Amino acid sequence: MVAVGAGRSKAPRGGLVALVLAAACCAPGCAYAEARAADLADIGLLELSAGYGAHVGVQLTDFVGTGIGYSEQWALAWHGREVGTLHRSSAGIVTIFLSFSEPERHAMSTWVGAAPRADASAEVGEQANCLFVPMDWWFGSRHAGPGHDPGFELAPRGIRSFDVTLGASLMLGVHVGVSLGDLLDFVLGWTGLDIAGDDVPADERTRDDWFAAPAREPAQNV
Repeated sequence: MVAVGAGRSKAPRGGLVALVLAAACCAPGCAYAEARAADLADIGLLELSAGYGAHVGVQLTDFVGTGIGYSEQWALAWHGREVGTLHRSSAGIVTIFLSFSEPERHAMSTWVGAAPRADASAEVGEQANCLFVPMDWWFGSRHAGPGHDPGFELAPRGIRSFDVTLGASLMLGVHVGVSLGDLLDFVLGWTGLDIAGDDVPADERTRDDWFAAPAREPAQNV
């Protein structure tokens, strides 16, 4: 009887300890737990949209992709740790295909984790292929050089280069995807490694990490 009573008295204590630990990890000050939740969210991409035109596009990482059609879509978007609205333009003829969202037409906000760079959402779901491979391979760097319109600059996507996405529209549209790079970032994050460089706010980042695509230079008026 004594042993049974002792066993029963320990159970509530163990449960109380578990609750305290869980509460500590869910508290705003637990940056580690919040960073892991944000990394998990970053793996997914979903846009539900409406607009005009019709298109189909597929991207198997930045290194191979194709699509056909033309559409302008206004979307409710979930870009991992960011949610909100955006405008997506897609156009192509199978051998050449572009699909991108415009930073100046975003209304995105962070719902978990550290805020990304101001232009990061424009890199989510971005696609630029010529003869099925990255357009960069034919026309050089994604950075806009002298004489180029910064509005048409393609940002270096870093870890987002390993996204797999599928988009389609016929007045109504959908854009879905999985970030394999962010999946790896999520797994390695449990060990303390942050290959995406996104566990701290953008204005506090000092790492020059290949995976963490650098911010664009501000446009200069001339």
